Amino acid sequence: MRAYPYWKTLFVYTDSWLSPHHALILLAKTLQRSLHIQEVRQIVHHPDLTIEEEIPLLFLAENHASTAFIYQHLVSRFTHQKRYLLVLDTHLDIFSQEENTETIHRGNFLRYLLKNGILEDHALLVPSLHSPVASLREGLSHLGEGLYYLSWDLDFGLPRCASFPSPLSLTFRELREIFRLIGSHFRKPRRHLIGMDIVEMNIDRPFHLSKLSFQITTLLQYLHLQKSPHFELPHLDRFNQKKYAKCGQ
Repeated sequence: MRAYPYWKTLFVYTDSWLSPHHALILLAKTLQRSLHIQEVRQIVHHPDLTIEEEIPLLFLAENHASTAFIYQHLVSRFTHQKRYLLVLDTHLDIFSQEENTETIHRGNFLRYLLKNGILEDHALLVPSLHSPVASLREGLSHLGEGLYYLSWDLDFGLPRCASFPSPLSLTFRELREIFRLIGSHFRKPRRHLIGMDIVEMNIDRPFHLSKLSFQITTLLQYLHLQKSPHFELPHLDRFNQKKYAKCGQ
């Protein structure tokens, strides 16, 4: 399958600055080449962070809680369109952990989005791992025109690379079919993928970087569409160099 240049920018979203030799940075650089992405940048989380680059955007992040901040920020730029969130995850992250006093964490970020009205329950799709292909196909049939964000926890399909691997897993063939179904959905009129994240990569777990990059590239190519959404976006006029820089600098 040919890799079309689809993603505009690849962001590495972290809580602190990473060295150029960090596994996430190395993976980002490898994906940049294989997916023909123009630019890779690192973002350090900040409450006032603004991301105003041209969509669609691709993110790598260690913590699934990052999805809440990214999704909230992106959809706030499109207030008049329907917004949907697709989550590939073996854990349904809507519970509250009493021992964790953070407002948002990897276990409750979906609850945060739903409770605060950022995401409506009918606009959330989390396919069941027990029957993922059939569940996804059924769920997508109920989602219509609008803007989509896709969040992929590596425990869904690639547990050996995930921070919290699940005993339940998928074959790579099933994973390909899932991404093929999602890509087919976006080929329908007025269904636009504005962003995606890949989260919960365990940098301490031994894995082959080039193999992981090849697997991710293979799957993401099913989302590389000939069409591309065109929206009038605000110009980047509040740029903060301390929060935002090119990787390797």
